[in-house]
Amino acid sequence: MCSYAHPDYAPNAPNPPPTPYPSAAPIAQVSPGLISSTIITTGSSTFVVGSTPNPANSPGASPQPYAVITPTPYDGSYSALTFLGGDVAHVYGVGHTSTKGANGICQTFVVPTNGVLSLYVNEGGDEGFGSGDQEATLFVGGVTALNNPSPIPVFQDDNIQPSPAPAAGVWIQKGPYTLSTLNSALTPGTTVTLFLGSYTYSTSSYKFSEYMFVDDVSVSGIPLSGTAATKRKVPVQSTLMNQRTRVK
Repeated sequence: MCSYAHPDYAPNAPNPPPTPYPSAAPIAQVSPGLISSTIITTGSSTFVVGSTPNPANSPGASPQPYAVITPTPYDGSYSALTFLGGDVAHVYGVGHTSTKGANGICQTFVVPTNGVLSLYVNEGGDEGFGSGDQEATLFVGGVTALNNPSPIPVFQDDNIQPSPAPAAGVWIQKGPYTLSTLNSALTPGTTVTLFLGSYTYSTSSYKFSEYMFVDDVSVSGIPLSGTAATKRKVPVQSTLMNQRTRVK
């Protein structure tokens, strides 16, 4: 599990992409014990996405029809789930104490020659652009690079937007992304950390939520020590993976 100091977005940012306040302080990293990420498998608990009343507000939000989300891995037995707010936080995480910020999983790897990143995601929620997203972001260096981040965006979505997009609950491929075209710093031999996660600025866990399932994360390219092309799963190793070497 991991987090980073996330840019503070303008509340009415264009879609896409969100526009950071140029002078605003980043949203602080989420404390390790509150980061909302887990592993799901077929048979994991369902959750709902929709407006729910907040008893602290008067009047409360008007309830809307719920979308029921049934966790299903894209491939194999397991997928990662990053989330924040709403019912998903009640089912899988810290409930009403959900902390605003960037919640996700990270993996450090070395950029190969002709490096290409690809993954599958299943995204949803009811947060608006400017207040939340689902994202993949790269940082030059190991996981300590997240402490003083210079983020390199791979993608920033809001509930599988921009349009056209499939309905919520559908797995879609993201990429392939040629690493060298994302940023000039992503040269072969460079150590980078990939953050995959959900972000929200909302402080309420009653109404708004973001979530993203992640599976089949891979990097392909020519290894620095040889000439043959290779493709491998990026081992998303952390305590949330229970020492598994892949999201599969």
